[in-house]
Amino acid sequence: MEEKLVMEEKLVIEEKSEMIEGSTEPENGQEKHKDLDEYAYKNISYTTEVFKLELRGLPRYYGIGQLRKFLSKKMNLNISKVKAPAIKSKWAYVCFPSAEERDKGLTTLNGAKFKAAILQAKVADPAPDPFVKRKNEEAREGSNKRCKVETPEEQSLVLRSNVSPLWNVPYEEQLAQKMKEAKILINRLGVDLVKTNPDLRQWANKQKAENDGLICKLLDIKSRPEFIDKYRNKCEFTIGRNDLNGKRTVGFRMGTYASGTIEVVPIDDVKFVPDLMKKAVKVFEKYVQESKFDVYSPETLQGNWKQLTVRVGTQTDQLMLVVGFHPQGLTEDELQAVQDEIKHFFVEGDGAELKVNSLYFEIIKRKDKGEVLPPAKLLLRKGIHSRQNV
Repeated sequence: MEEKLVMEEKLVIEEKSEMIEGSTEPENGQEKHKDLDEYAYKNISYTTEVFKLELRGLPRYYGIGQLRKFLSKKMNLNISKVKAPAIKSKWAYVCFPSAEERDKGLTTLNGAKFKAAILQAKVADPAPDPFVKRKNEEAREGSNKRCKVETPEEQSLVLRSNVSPLWNVPYEEQLAQKMKEAKILINRLGVDLVKTNPDLRQWANKQKAENDGLICKLLDIKSRPEFIDKYRNKCEFTIGRNDLNGKRTVGFRMGTYASGTIEVVPIDDVKFVPDLMKKAVKVFEKYVQESKFDVYSPETLQGNWKQLTVRVGTQTDQLMLVVGFHPQGLTEDELQAVQDEIKHFFVEGDGAELKVNSLYFEIIKRKDKGEVLPPAKLLLRKGIHSRQNV
């Protein structure tokens, strides 16, 4: 009997060890890991990724804005987006809203001239979902090879390093580092300027002689040590789920979608977020946690609550909130009920303590072909706030 208990305890320890290390090595009689479909997104919702061209032969010097203007205005093409892998890349991807528009682009762009460069175009395969791709890689390699976050303290450390990489660098060192980076950038601009305009070489040499080797004068950074914390007046917070406790959370993402994480963690220790903004986040987080609607998941594309934009008046303590919501097929009446409940929460419910000056409701979703999303709707206004650039 005692030997049996010892064996059972050993099995429990081994099972816990496997859970901690995330081993993907199959046990006897078990199946090997099966990769998730990295292209399943094509069948879930409309995406222009399936109507894509690879455009090659681009000139050495061009801007993405110039390329977009060339494609849409001069070539009269209905493009959805343009993606280049790097600055000055010799090739780029061009996405279209439909197969017909893509085929038109293929015919139009092959042999077309852009800034003296002759272009070549071909149909491109859709890219794999970066989140699913990363998950498959982790499963094949073993998730123990990934740095795991197991405590709120580790969570906070990773988040601060992601959203404010210099958070633990002394202020004077930050200024010195930024000044060094500014000098490198201006020096590079000077080199590119002379390469593009050789006739300016003599003028550039004179400028450098007068400005410590730079093409123009670089002033010292104006130090404001009294504003190194709580200085942001606007932040966009993601509404998602905290992997440590499974709770609905309003905060910042732990990492990018492509890095394999969609986890949202609290912002309590983020230094640049003002106290009033943190309070607004916590108050609305409680509302989301008690809501019958779930948080939106970029992985499953299900759920409703997506984003909370908060803007504060640093001198006036005025507060503006924009609630981002995915409709997921709700009717107009149902959406109106959601808006009425939000307004009631901030006027008569627990959110009234924030004394919100302006409150907006915004539909955030991937647009279908030809769809135009409505602008953010004003639900509440007290005092003066500009809706421009919120």
